[in-house]
Amino acid sequence: FLTAVALAMVIWGSASSLPWAASIAGVVAFLVFLSWATYYLLGTDALRRWLAETWRLLLMVMPWLIPAILLIGLIAAHIDVKWVYRLVGNNSPASIAFATLFGTVTYFPMLAEVALVRAFLRLGMATGPALAILLTGAGLSLPGAIPLARVIGAKKVLFYMAATAALAFLTSLAFAAVAGQYICPCMLEG
Repeated sequence: FLTAVALAMVIWGSASSLPWAASIAGVVAFLVFLSWATYYLLGTDALRRWLAETWRLLLMVMPWLIPAILLIGLIAAHIDVKWVYRLVGNNSPASIAFATLFGTVTYFPMLAEVALVRAFLRLGMATGPALAILLTGAGLSLPGAIPLARVIGAKKVLFYMAATAALAFLTSLAFAAVAGQYICPCMLEG
């Protein structure tokens, strides 16, 4: 139940068709209801532990997330649109394979891949490559695989990386076929 309410809050808050004030008011209303429901269902002690754990997670993530998003914005402002469009501007298997490889070998701090993909979508990236980066950027990274290989073995890590990349590639191809080309609203202005 609480997960459904939290999901509804995210959907409401990200609805682009709503005016800004209605979006904020809805998210605040969802937060108030979610807080009340959490207190009612879990009790004071569980709520206090949950808030402490959430605060601890926030302190771990924010020092990495904010600089990463600022850096992504800085990089995106200086990337040539033609370069992005040539590499990943269509839903071809080659563009999706390039994006899959890019997401596999790079490391993104938690949630930074969303900002990166959004910036690249504004520069003309297609939907298939965008999904490929989202699927591989969060779960794969060459820097993360190297220490993991020392613990569980290189063969297992290579199999995991290959299987994840292949599934991300196939999923992105299917998604691109259904979703088609993305046109950023920012491209329609002016």
